[in-house]
Amino acid sequence: MSQSRRWSNLVVIAAVLLTGFGAAHLIDDFLYDIPADFGLSNEFSQVLVIVYFIITSLLLVLAARGSKAGYIGNLGLGLFLLVGICSSTAAKVSLQARGVAGCSRGAWPSA
Repeated sequence: MSQSRRWSNLVVIAAVLLTGFGAAHLIDDFLYDIPADFGLSNEFSQVLVIVYFIITSLLLVLAARGSKAGYIGNLGLGLFLLVGICSSTAAKVSLQARGVAGCSRGAWPSA
């Protein structure tokens, strides 16, 4: 197996895993009404999900064929999701840290 074909297989495997994890998280988000937190209707959110999976599927096919556009597209999509997840997690941690700090300040008696 050539080196380029091995890289192609790794990209395709990573893209399939990314799509699978994305599907699981989207289902979880809909169960907990996350789109409503952003002011999005359920119908509009479903359209966004369909567009996301169409783009992901096309990029997966392009990567499987060895196209540079497929590799670059999967890289871009992966980085986009990474930035989104990191910023979401940072916001949650920041809010929790403020809440914990607020509780701990109120718990100590003032001198």
